[in-house]
Amino acid sequence: MLASALANRPLQVAACAPGQAAWTDGKVVFVDAAQSHHEQLRALAVQASLLSAGSLTGEIAAALVRRPALAKRYLAVEGARALSVAAPLLPPSLQSLVARSLSDSPSASLELARSRQPLPEAPASFGTIHARQLLARGEQGTTASAPAQPKTLVELAEDPSTDAPAQQSFVGELGGGGAIGKWLSKMLTAVRQLGGGGSPGADAPTHWTRGKRRGSRATLMSTASTGAVEDSRAQKTHGTKYPEWDVHAQRYRMDWCTVSEVELQPGEARFPIADRNSLRRALTRLGLGIDRYHRQAQGDDIDIDAVIESRIELLAGS
Repeated sequence: MLASALANRPLQVAACAPGQAAWTDGKVVFVDAAQSHHEQLRALAVQASLLSAGSLTGEIAAALVRRPALAKRYLAVEGARALSVAAPLLPPSLQSLVARSLSDSPSASLELARSRQPLPEAPASFGTIHARQLLARGEQGTTASAPAQPKTLVELAEDPSTDAPAQQSFVGELGGGGAIGKWLSKMLTAVRQLGGGGSPGADAPTHWTRGKRRGSRATLMSTASTGAVEDSRAQKTHGTKYPEWDVHAQRYRMDWCTVSEVELQPGEARFPIADRNSLRRALTRLGLGIDRYHRQAQGDDIDIDAVIESRIELLAGS
């Protein structure tokens, strides 16, 4: 809770190897579990403040890759600046970490670290910076801002950006804030959102036939480049527009596909059907009934049997 409040984002805390300096990859803060509780709080406060102050952006991390000496000097300067920015949020027991800052921005701290000016060494509580892990997680950093106030259920219901307020209130009333509530919240979370995020759909099969897995047949691919598609969007089109899932960006491209309906006049059919009976027999073999497929990664219902089995295996430690 303290790490998320200081970083102004959801942040987890995990234990690193004994004797290893504290560090973060932008999603998790790793601290030495063998240290005292106060030392762990100090290290956590520094790493979370660096994230909140925008000190670990992708540009900064790229400049620090394979340059441990530069990263150490940068941490000594930028760590003090980040703590001064987060000073109003620090508990009284951590106010001793705040010191005079030598810079006013991450770029200024980096330029100061690159210079030959003598700089004080960073305290052990500042930890270290792993630039490779930051780049691997795609850390973009954030600018320091006031923490957002939590919304009430009424505000969530009126907020158009909220996907399922009724679902959230249901989970909150049913499970509360304990382990069951978190488990049910994870189980009932929407799989995909039009605003972005969610599990990818274009790169993973969502349907299995009785014989072969979907994707085993020949796949139709488009050889058009992204630039050509973007240029075509500038042309005036008529029809119904639909979003398309971008597996690389992990988000939807809104109004990316357009479906136009054309009513053919008599005599304009391009594919005349010579044998309608053969077509009808081929269609009947497709099977128009509803088939049930259990243990799927996506869907509207919960597979109760799979849930119970998973819970038993979790409690059994397997």
